[in-house]
Amino acid sequence: DDLRPINTLDGDDLADVRLRGFQQLKPTERYVMRGFRKAIVNLTHHAVDLTPSLAPCLREGTVVHIEMFPPLLERFFSEIRPKMTEPYVLITSGTDNPSPPGEDYLKVLNDDDLLIRWYGTNAHPAALGHRKFVPMPLGLARDFVPQQAELSALQRARGGANPFAGSDAKARWTGAPELFGDDATDTARSLFVNFGMSRSKRTTHRAGPFRMACEGRSYVRSPREEEEEEESVSCANGTFPLRALYSAASRYPFALSPPGRGTDCYRTYEMLLLGVVPIVWHHPMYSTRPGGLLEGLPHIQLTGLNYTQEDLQTIMRDYVRGDFSNQDFEGWERMFMKHWRRRVLKDAGRTSNIMMDEGGNEYYRAFVYTNSHKGSSSPR
Repeated sequence: DDLRPINTLDGDDLADVRLRGFQQLKPTERYVMRGFRKAIVNLTHHAVDLTPSLAPCLREGTVVHIEMFPPLLERFFSEIRPKMTEPYVLITSGTDNPSPPGEDYLKVLNDDDLLIRWYGTNAHPAALGHRKFVPMPLGLARDFVPQQAELSALQRARGGANPFAGSDAKARWTGAPELFGDDATDTARSLFVNFGMSRSKRTTHRAGPFRMACEGRSYVRSPREEEEEEESVSCANGTFPLRALYSAASRYPFALSPPGRGTDCYRTYEMLLLGVVPIVWHHPMYSTRPGGLLEGLPHIQLTGLNYTQEDLQTIMRDYVRGDFSNQDFEGWERMFMKHWRRRVLKDAGRTSNIMMDEGGNEYYRAFVYTNSHKGSSSPR
């Protein structure tokens, strides 16, 4: 877990039991989108399917994951939760839907005496600040395997180091000619812009941020792309091989990451893992206060679309001179599974389940449930 980037399907890995959509799929199968094509991938997770008959058998501190589809959440609270007798931790993730899906569920946070903590992606603003609710990052996309391979390899090459911590690392920004050079009059070399826009994925709203960031640039292709005769990736339409996308993005100090189908966006976490500072749109869940989604991580928040090239350059320069230079970015560990595993187990009262082998590798004991008896504990 130490160098494993978080992804949007981590709920099944963190949980002991789960409630999932698409029952026509085998327990190990998940739908992912590859371009405009729906594909099936096989992923082996520990969590077993939660049924009403299993609910009375759940032990104290069991972690429950529900794919964040409102009908599944309704089914859980109407058919399964009434049969549960022990305190539990709830995770809702795996989709672009908000957690909780509406203000009607806020009463659960106040009234459910067995609910220890509710972790949720794309946090509903009204839930933020509640003592029982923890916003979770989306992390990498559902089709995370190729992304994880590339980004984990990069992190291993760094020796696990935080690319934003320390004066040597920060020199990439504080001395960036793309920002502070005499010819740095627009964002052509300072801001990476590449994200999907389609009706089928309900992301046409991203056209506004794209136009704002790309129109008025002195050129689209970076000098290095010109020199090496590479195809332009930033401010370009179409899809690109993952490695080409990551290679291009890593040459920029900043990257634009507008909302996707939900408020949070996978691109934000890809860019952070590449060592690029994301620029997101303001939302309460991105608060820099303790518990904010990007707490201790570098980022800029915008509040609209009325920014000129000069405005964007000024915002990035001011951020580098101010907040970026003055912070240590100690939230880097939040980008990896180990942090969230430990946090969930702590909330569940199961820190004693965390074990270490002679080589220093971390394991933990998990509940294993069947339909016939209460869960036993076994390491995984």
